[in-house]
Amino acid sequence: MKFNVEDKDTLVMLSAGMESMIMLHALKKRLTSRLGAIFINVGQYSAERQLAYAKRVCNELGVPLEYIDIPNLRNLLIAYSEPPYETVTEGGLDERIPRGSCMIQIMATIHAAYHKYEYVYYGGTKSDISRVPNLPQLVSTVETVARLNTGIQISVKAPFIEMEDDEVLQLGLYEGINLAESWSCTWGHLYHCGECERCQKRKSVFARLGIADPTRYMKERDISKLEALV
Repeated sequence: MKFNVEDKDTLVMLSAGMESMIMLHALKKRLTSRLGAIFINVGQYSAERQLAYAKRVCNELGVPLEYIDIPNLRNLLIAYSEPPYETVTEGGLDERIPRGSCMIQIMATIHAAYHKYEYVYYGGTKSDISRVPNLPQLVSTVETVARLNTGIQISVKAPFIEMEDDEVLQLGLYEGINLAESWSCTWGHLYHCGECERCQKRKSVFARLGIADPTRYMKERDISKLEALV
């Protein structure tokens, strides 16, 4: 499968989800220029698990990982949200607080510019557009804001933005990536809950391709205990 990149100093926005992990591995194989990754904690429940997976994979690949910790940003996002902030839906337990992904992209891109990276890579896919219809325009706007703020010609790349999740997963398999080494779940428990919207999305991609899901999920009795806390 083709995944063409320009060989320039690159920073990857790493969430530890399958898409950003696949992107990191693919770039590592193709670049000879400087490659780094950045993880930003904005107070999401799964931050510790995401960071643990991000550190593990970056250590394996020899990619330096930068960590920005601003957990109180979640309180600002709550201020713009209608309660309840956690709900039990048809797909299971889920967090309903806006992610503020545009804020994360802007912070990561400005950080990259000041640290002399030329490109920033973001792992959003076509399915994210159904949730955020103006996502391609937001990515372009982030680039513009970062350039105006810093005076530096930084570029934001989102090569998966027109790809379905199935295509991205196929790229990961083609690259020989261990997809168990990624974190999708909304919650920060020892294993994926298997019930939240993000876990359901993860399961469905493997199912559509007829591939065994290597993810370890919590058992039903553990999910019942989790729902009782809401």
